[in-house]
Amino acid sequence: MKKENLLRIGLYLLVALGVFLFVRVYCQYDYAYAEQMRLFRYSDVYDQVTLAAPGGIFTWLADYLTQFYYLPLGGAMVNTVYFLLIVLLIDVALSCLKLSYIAPFVGVSTGLVVLVKETDVTYHTESTLKLILVLAVLAVILLVMDWLFLRKKSWWMPKEKMRTWLMVVGFLPALFIGFQFFKLNHFPQSTRLKVLESMRWKQDWDGILSLPYMQVCPAPLYACYQNLALAQKGLLGTKLNDYPQMGEEGLMAHNHGLQTEMMLLSDIYMMQGNVAEAQMHAFNSVIYSERLATPTSMLRLIETNLIMGQDKVAEKYIAILEETKFYAEKANIYRKFLGHPELVQSDPYLGPLQKITASLQGISGETLVDLNMIVDRNPDYQPAKDYLNAMQTLTLK
Repeated sequence: MKKENLLRIGLYLLVALGVFLFVRVYCQYDYAYAEQMRLFRYSDVYDQVTLAAPGGIFTWLADYLTQFYYLPLGGAMVNTVYFLLIVLLIDVALSCLKLSYIAPFVGVSTGLVVLVKETDVTYHTESTLKLILVLAVLAVILLVMDWLFLRKKSWWMPKEKMRTWLMVVGFLPALFIGFQFFKLNHFPQSTRLKVLESMRWKQDWDGILSLPYMQVCPAPLYACYQNLALAQKGLLGTKLNDYPQMGEEGLMAHNHGLQTEMMLLSDIYMMQGNVAEAQMHAFNSVIYSERLATPTSMLRLIETNLIMGQDKVAEKYIAILEETKFYAEKANIYRKFLGHPELVQSDPYLGPLQKITASLQGISGETLVDLNMIVDRNPDYQPAKDYLNAMQTLTLK
């Protein structure tokens, strides 16, 4: 029995290593996306509010663990731990029932299904943590029962060689089930959006333009990311026709009330010099997000409020992000601008946008009208010119 246990545990660890390598390659953008949807704060107020809600301990723990998805290997590491905990707890429970030879099939298939569900944007990590807790309680109960009663029972079991064979072979259908579940539920369209969003957050404009599906650009939304990347690289005015275009909608995404669309539009408006619209969409992206907290949206709100001279509002968002592990340093950089408008004016990024904002007397909400106004009053600001010319070109087509 000892050899069988060692073999089973060794195979579990081998499968876990394979799982880690697999999700590191195929799910890195799923985890990057999930990290943006939560915001763990090292704050007593956050702790009190979160833990006071029903099931708050699971939300608190899910937020805490998800923050580490920010790290390159964080998402893969945390989810591999989830997988191992599920597998080992199921193994303990079934071993108490003298069914250890079927534990690999039950445990590995369950762990893989949960692992795939973790990549679903509608799935909550709280469910995984609750499952682990239930399995842990069940394992403890069965361990106590095994110690008190079950080991005294006479259970029918296959012979040792048959048990070992069933145990080893059980890994194969479990892996097959997990792989098929991944293929059925890891949708290419959803994954592509997560890739684009992750690259946008990291400002990896070359990465966006090098994506294979950007060569055919089958959707206006993809074209919006493509053209934003071109604008950020200063190429929208000269390389517009070198890339597949999807008309005017490929420059300005429609707002369907989705958080990702709102933040994309905030980036586009910011590029055009329309700070008021950029701020509105960034704020709405926070309001429409499930957790009312998206780190990059808050960074944008810091920028726009500094540009508009709303230092107290900017400081509020700075203080929130300073309570986080991975965004505190980025937020703290903006503190030097508080109460020092001259520093905002001299900043190579914030300064030109502040100058544009000061030249406007409100905005109309009509993109072409606002772009014409920005270009007319700020003829040296090239990105607005490029977007205006691109919109006129694609409208004529």
